[in-house]
Amino acid sequence: MINDEIPGQIIPENETIRLKKLYQYKILDTSAENNFDLIALLAAGLFETDRACISFAGATEIFHKAQLNDAETDKTAISASLYDLYSGEKETIVRYEHAQLPEGIKFHVAAPIIDADGFIMGTISVTDSKAHAEVTQHQLKMLNTLAKLVMDQLEMRLVSLNKTQESNQRLRTLAHDLKNPVTAISLYVQLLGSREMKADLVFSMAAKIETSIKRIEDKLNNLFKSH
Repeated sequence: MINDEIPGQIIPENETIRLKKLYQYKILDTSAENNFDLIALLAAGLFETDRACISFAGATEIFHKAQLNDAETDKTAISASLYDLYSGEKETIVRYEHAQLPEGIKFHVAAPIIDADGFIMGTISVTDSKAHAEVTQHQLKMLNTLAKLVMDQLEMRLVSLNKTQESNQRLRTLAHDLKNPVTAISLYVQLLGSREMKADLVFSMAAKIETSIKRIEDKLNNLFKSH
C-alpha cells in the first residue's frame, strides 16, 4: 500500500509505550554500525538514489542510525524532517513526489520499521535530487523486506548487548567474590614468611590457604559452567 500525502504530525495515543519500547533497544545516539550501513546501501542501490537513511524517532528528535550520502548531522528535529512515522497504516510505504518535498529533493520513499507488537520504531527511506518516473512493486516489496531486516538487526543487537551486560555483571561479581580469598591467601603467606611458627600453626595456615584456593577454583568452575 502506498500513501502519497504528507501527513500532519499526529502523536498517537500509544506514543509513551512506543518510546519505552524504542528505548529498550538502546539504539538512539549510538555510533555507526556496519550492518545498518550495509542495509542503507542496499536500499539506495535498489532505487538508484542519491541518499538512503535508517532513522528512529525519539521524543523530540529523529536519530539517523545510518545515512548514505546524507547530511553530516545524525539528528533532526521531528518538525523539520521527512520522517514518516505517523503516516497511516502500519504496512504503508510512503512515497512523496517533488511537488510535496523541500527544495532540492524530488523523490522520497520510506517504509516503516515495525516491532513484533506492531509499534513503528523508525523508517528506512531513500531520497533523490531527481524525480523517478516509475517505482515498481518489486522495489516497494524489497524496501519493506529491508525494513524487516533492520528490525531483525535491532533484536539481535539487543540480545548481544544483554549477553555482554550479563557477562560483565558475572565478571564484576566474580571479582568481588574472589577478593576475600585472595586477600586471605596473601595474609597467610605474609605471616608464614615473617617469622618461625610451630608446626601445628603452619599446618593450620596451610589448610586455610588450601580452603581459600578451593573457593577460588569453585568460583571459576561455576563461571565456566554458566557459559
